[in-house]
Amino acid sequence: MTDAIGQLILLLEQFILLIGTPGLTLALFIETFIPPLPAQLMIPFAGGLVGMGEMRFINVLLAAVIGET
Repeated sequence: MTDAIGQLILLLEQFILLIGTPGLTLALFIETFIPPLPAQLMIPFAGGLVGMGEMRFINVLLAAVIGET
């Protein structure tokens, strides 16, 4: 079970890296109109990627603010 959770975390991190900051913004924006899209789950993983140096904090912050307005 733990291996499956680890694989899911890795998959989400890779997906966020693939879509980048513009994709994160778009996913958060779409969530405003289509509630079942779990874009809020991406923010903690984006924060983890910031902590690992894969993404910049200011970019993730701006993506979240712009996407949620």
